[in-house]
Amino acid sequence: DIDELVHKIGRDQALTARVLRVANSSFYGFPRKIASLHDAVVVLGLAGVRSLVLSAGFVQAFGNGAGGALDRPEYWKRSFRVATYAKAVAKCLKQPPEVAFTAGMLHDIGQLVLDTCLQEQYAQVVAQAAADGGDLIAAEQAAWGFHHGTLGAEVARRWNFPTEIEHAIRDCHGQATGALEPISAVVCMAIRLERGELPAAIADCVSPAERELLGPAASRLVELLPDPQQLEAGVASLLG
Repeated sequence: DIDELVHKIGRDQALTARVLRVANSSFYGFPRKIASLHDAVVVLGLAGVRSLVLSAGFVQAFGNGAGGALDRPEYWKRSFRVATYAKAVAKCLKQPPEVAFTAGMLHDIGQLVLDTCLQEQYAQVVAQAAADGGDLIAAEQAAWGFHHGTLGAEVARRWNFPTEIEHAIRDCHGQATGALEPISAVVCMAIRLERGELPAAIADCVSPAERELLGPAASRLVELLPDPQQLEAGVASLLG
């Protein structure tokens, strides 16, 4: 129900302002100004606005100022880029794009929780990982017996996110045994795209059947990826 969604979001003026900033940024590139939440829902759709509200809500809740070991602005920039790439990959693989966007946005939420709740200890683990060659997953595992992917998946479970998002957060860091579930594979590919790998080089994340599907869609994937300047404009609006 559009009216109910608009009413609930509209109770939070700061969240409303953040959502409208992103909707009006060059990331979306709409020819006319989106002046209200109702307009945003009409133009972006319910699922699109839900994803945008989720992103803005997390930034608002956890903040984008100074953290401990985690560079919060850079964390949110990377998360938004991964989410956007995940949405594009999902369209090519005929997976739900907004689910992929949400999973991409939350793929490193465990890092944010650790940096918020165990700030001093996490700073030490991050420093140890850097000294040992940069394997943060191994350093976390050595310190606590779990890594930020498993912690993030548990957070997603307790927040009642769909199982496919929970599993994507858990499995997209290269620790999964066996074939990845579709959304997990999508997020894995998006992470590698965000790191600068080319679409043709990331197909090993997916099953043979999905690889066959991605093959003819690889050129379409390039077309679906956002312009870097538009993507940065969306990030800047989200953090502003």
